[in-house]
Amino acid sequence: MELFLRSPSGTTPTPAGVEFIKATQDILNRVAHMRDVAWRAGRGEHGTLTIGLQNCIAPGRVLELLRSFRSDNPDVELLFSEGSRDSLLSDLDLCVSDLAVVTDASFANRTSGFTLWSEQIVAALPVAHPLAHQAKLFWHDLQDDIFLIGRDNAGEGIKELLLRKLRRQGSVPRLQFHDIGSVRILALVAEGMGIGLLTDAWIRVRSGLALKNIRFVDISDGNSPSHLDYMAIWRNDNTSPILKKLVDHFYAERARV
Repeated sequence: MELFLRSPSGTTPTPAGVEFIKATQDILNRVAHMRDVAWRAGRGEHGTLTIGLQNCIAPGRVLELLRSFRSDNPDVELLFSEGSRDSLLSDLDLCVSDLAVVTDASFANRTSGFTLWSEQIVAALPVAHPLAHQAKLFWHDLQDDIFLIGRDNAGEGIKELLLRKLRRQGSVPRLQFHDIGSVRILALVAEGMGIGLLTDAWIRVRSGLALKNIRFVDISDGNSPSHLDYMAIWRNDNTSPILKKLVDHFYAERARV
């Protein structure tokens, strides 16, 4: 098969040669594109990153932190998963996800992390509760109450914080665990079945139902409010340039808070 015809005036492609040139140019364009993608991926400008979010995090909180990162990196695809803290840390250990945002967590030898933000702990009390109209409460004030813990408020973190705080007072808290969301926990509180603990971020997204029978009161550790920390955690051996870029972004966002 002839691709080119030679003549005294030069070389011209045959019809097959024309198709050959087009195919060759297409291959070169694809190779150039692949090289560009690889170069940008190496700079953290292209690719995919998976982020695990603990299901107690109030809606929109992490997306707010990611807003400028997403606008600055339009070719980075962020994928999200949701679960308990233990399941997210397991995913991280198995390399199923690149980064997890969870409540207070101990670091394993191969992980790093830092606090992204903190949220104040408040008590949700039925209006008939003797302490409902106090300006603030201390942990020992609540040692005789029943604490209602739901699955999508800061359940795991709240439980550990509650055990830690009240054991310092020499008491063991009475806990009731319910497989329901924080809005329904508030409904139980309104009916006088116990008290709820949640962060101030959840108050901003709560339902308007039953709130007329509830008072929210700050809890103090003494001179400062009690709070729950939310942390970003990742594996030390994850060499993803996108992860490094995101961690740097989170550091910068934390500095602005």
